Amino acid sequence: MSRQFPKMHAELWRLYKYAIEQSETADMKKRFALLRKKVLEQKCAASLEVYERYLRLVSLHLDLEFQPEELSLLNRSTFEAEMKRQPGAAFSQLGMALTELKQGNIKRGRHLLRRIAASRYPERDRARAILIRLVAEEA
Repeated sequence: MSRQFPKMHAELWRLYKYAIEQSETADMKKRFALLRKKVLEQKCAASLEVYERYLRLVSLHLDLEFQPEELSLLNRSTFEAEMKRQPGAAFSQLGMALTELKQGNIKRGRHLLRRIAASRYPERDRARAILIRLVAEEA
């Protein structure tokens, strides 16, 4: 986990508390867009996961006023472009794996996660944790 993660988590927590208090959709989109950009710059797997979780939480709180799909990092085009630039980048592979899982392509998502889990990249621990969670959910 990178040193930027605690700061990112704190920013997302503040944003969630703000969503509960204010419920202003336009402002939320701007704030999430800025945090989205930071997550991509940091390339921290834990930040990616926590960003998606808070995005879901805020969208549930704001109901139909807030469309999280446009702010989600888990889309194929984002990580395909990253993987073309840096084919071995574990952050991009993890992002692609999570994207595949989100879109229902479980086989491809698991394949990418297993590849990362077997590597020496720091993201291997996140990949292993996700694989364990997938197995537990299926059991």
